[in-house]
Amino acid sequence: PNPAKDIIKLEVSGSFYGQLSATIINQIGQPVAVRMLNKNSRTSSFSFDVENLTPGVYHLRLTTPYLSKTIQFVKQ
Repeated sequence: PNPAKDIIKLEVSGSFYGQLSATIINQIGQPVAVRMLNKNSRTSSFSFDVENLTPGVYHLRLTTPYLSKTIQFVKQ
């Protein structure tokens, strides 16, 4: 859900398999959480606990060896 209270869920699909980095970035550009994820199927689902984050706007950056994508979310 966006806005999120305690958990955000992410579904990653595509032909890439392997490790990717997920970084949550605050409003001033500082990383506040980093997680390494392993995508081992065509579509993989991941959950992130954001309960301890201060309410505000954040970005979730997913990085693979081939690309990077950033998604904005709001923490209530």
